[in-house]
Amino acid sequence: MNIVELLIGIAEIATALAGFTGVVVAFMALIVLQLINAAVWHRFSPFLAAVTVNLAGAAMQFARLIRSAFRG
Repeated sequence: MNIVELLIGIAEIATALAGFTGVVVAFMALIVLQLINAAVWHRFSPFLAAVTVNLAGAAMQFARLIRSAFRG
């Protein structure tokens, strides 16, 4: 199993759990961007963008969790 198959498997599982296909794809792209940044580019701005988007996605999923708890 190579890294691409692993990432696709993780994305499929996350999509099934979250139901946010676009968000999951964005998160997977940002994880790859973080890995490339750490290994090759050594720049701060892609890392900051990745962290910001991950925090926004976490807030969105938290809001979804709270909303579903009160939906009954």
